[in-house]
Amino acid sequence: LEPEPKITDFTLIRELGSGTFGRVLLVQHNKTQAQYAIKAIDKRNQDNIKESLYFRREIEIMYRIHHPNVVKLFGHFEDKVYHDLTIDDFDMDTVTYAKKLSILNDEHSNWKNLSNEDILKTFYKQDSTTGEYGYTNAALLLFGKSESITNKISWYKVDVLKRFNDLERYDDRFTCEDNLIKSYDEIIKYILDKIDQPFYLSPNGVTYNAVNVVVRELVSNVLIHRDFLDATGTQILLYRDAYLMQIIMCIKRGEVGRELP
Repeated sequence: LEPEPKITDFTLIRELGSGTFGRVLLVQHNKTQAQYAIKAIDKRNQDNIKESLYFRREIEIMYRIHHPNVVKLFGHFEDKVYHDLTIDDFDMDTVTYAKKLSILNDEHSNWKNLSNEDILKTFYKQDSTTGEYGYTNAALLLFGKSESITNKISWYKVDVLKRFNDLERYDDRFTCEDNLIKSYDEIIKYILDKIDQPFYLSPNGVTYNAVNVVVRELVSNVLIHRDFLDATGTQILLYRDAYLMQIIMCIKRGEVGRELP
């Protein structure tokens, strides 16, 4: 488990260019040594909500484009900082669990010799806009208590709707408002409890649970790729023969819904 990317993960090599909205920087990832181009946008130059929505829309489109002649977007991050969060806003059991996962994934994990408090300190940053220090949005989403998260992000939740018989509303509903680490396990458990899980035989004669793999991939994508700074509701819809992720985007007065298989 790694925290979301942040500017301190990279070393600046040189500036590639600049424009009205920001600069493009050539950087090198400190851990992998891979080189990337970062488009750095100063939020202080965004005069209104329309410009902010424009950038978010651009990010969403770039994630969906896969073409050899178009630059691929690998990730994005924002230095959202909450200066009024305290250690009491975080679930220490989740931090402990995340630390164990990190060590299992990499025995040389940077978190191995850190206390829970020290791990949280790695998410304590300065807001480039106000100059104030506080815990980042990543810390809140990963380790926050549910009430602390919804206090800052009122629209934060994932709805899972079972629609086997009632296709208009639902037969059963599960609403998850826990942090991302807890949500991953809780949502997967709910879905797998509600659907059949037949086993399949691979070409080399090994049986495997393909449904389990698909569900885990679906849930991880719902949680990882959602922009939690955008007031967007997220649903996972369970049908008898399909699982759909539905993202309902509120645009001005109307609502535009799209379903992704």
